[in-house]
Amino acid sequence: MDMLSFLETVDLFKGMRDDQIEAIQPCCEPAEIKRGERIFREGEDARYLYVVMEGQVELREEGNEGTAEDAPVISNLFEGNAFGWSTLVSPYKYYLSAYSTSRTCKVLKIERERFTKLIEANAGIGYPIMTKILALIGRRFDELEEKVIKRLGHEMIGGW
Repeated sequence: MDMLSFLETVDLFKGMRDDQIEAIQPCCEPAEIKRGERIFREGEDARYLYVVMEGQVELREEGNEGTAEDAPVISNLFEGNAFGWSTLVSPYKYYLSAYSTSRTCKVLKIERERFTKLIEANAGIGYPIMTKILALIGRRFDELEEKVIKRLGHEMIGGW
C-alpha cells in the first residue's frame, strides 16, 4: 500500500480530501521497531505523533518504579491507530510509555514542528485533526480510569 492510501485509513485522517492527505504526507516518516523496543518513555519530550502501520504497540504506565515488563498496560494499538497525542498538546511530554510488542512493527513518525505548522496554517486540516485528537484523549482517559478502578477493586477485595 502506498503512503497516501495508508494515510486515508488512519483514524485521525479519515474523511479528509486528497489534497489534505497530500499536504500531511511530507510530515511523515516510516520507521521499523523491534519487538520489545521502547518507542518513547513516559515523561520524555514529545517530538513525534505516531501511527501504527503494521504490528502492535502497547501503551504502559511505567512511572518511576519497577521495570517496563511490570508496568500496567493501558492500551493495545493496531494498524491505523495514532498514539503520542501529547506531541500536539502543551507541555509536550509523553504521559505513557510505548513499546512494540510484535515481531514486525512499523510506525509512521509525524514530526511535531512541521505538523504543527501545517495544522496551524490550514484550519481545514487542523480543526478535524484536533477534534479527533480530543476524542482520542477521551478514549485513553476512559481506558486508564477503567484500569485504575479495576486495580483499586482488586486491592479492596484482597484486603477483606
